[in-house]
Amino acid sequence: MGLFDSLFGSSMTDNYIGRHGEFDRNDEDRAICEDMFGMRSQNHDADLEAYYGWENKMNYDSDGYADEEDW
Repeated sequence: MGLFDSLFGSSMTDNYIGRHGEFDRNDEDRAICEDMFGMRSQNHDADLEAYYGWENKMNYDSDGYADEEDW
């Protein structure tokens, strides 16, 4: 066991992910954005911000899903 392992533990990455849930949050955000994209493809006039909230709408716009719309 090295100095790093004795100071921080052998599974520092597992502890970080488990405590912070970064990957879980990213998966949830992506799923919401994909739902929003599906909603917009069915009804282009749908108010995504009213239905999903401003934070999810901001993620949708900044993650490039709005760029994929072909209309």
